[in-house]
Amino acid sequence: MNIVGDSISVFVLIATLTTYLLLPELWKSLRNNIHKNLVGNMIGFYLLSLISNTTVVPSLGLCKVWRLVLQFETHAMFSWMAAETVFLLFKIVRRTHSKYNKISSYMFSCYTGSFIILLATILSDCHSQKERNKNNCVVSEKCFWHFCGPVVLVVIFNAAVVAKMVHVIYIRTNNSISNSLRRQTEHKKAKLGHSLYYEYSDIQTNCYFN
Repeated sequence: MNIVGDSISVFVLIATLTTYLLLPELWKSLRNNIHKNLVGNMIGFYLLSLISNTTVVPSLGLCKVWRLVLQFETHAMFSWMAAETVFLLFKIVRRTHSKYNKISSYMFSCYTGSFIILLATILSDCHSQKERNKNNCVVSEKCFWHFCGPVVLVVIFNAAVVAKMVHVIYIRTNNSISNSLRRQTEHKKAKLGHSLYYEYSDIQTNCYFN
């Protein structure tokens, strides 16, 4: 079942990435460039998962390499999810221009951050122990927090930013409604004032001619 799910995911993601690459009008958008990198890393993640489910890794050395590459792809994938959240933060919450809100800054942050975490994992040598599940590689329990810690932090960060965006949108919507009601009230008052003025003018005119 995992093989079927991973295969469908890879096919759909490759189709999505191909669409982005074949339509030049999508290249200039920062949001689309962020999404292209996310899709690319998701393809790598699901391919590695597919390889793990369909291939018997012959040696501990290759198994260790698979674990490290999977860790990098996983962290890069979640980093690009965080990048999309930061993009929305600039777009919706701050609504101000920033010199760092560009694709080169996002690429540096996402890939450098993922590489630093990978380097820390390599230095700890936690992937060296031999753990297999039905002759396939599995992530070492010793590396659990190296692997899952950054993912949990990204999920918490994204949830916090989404909550902030919902709060900001709610406040702006209420302010917009309040401003609209105030303008309508002012318009009605002005209209009533004009009506009273014209009625008073008519009365004065009639009295003068009579």
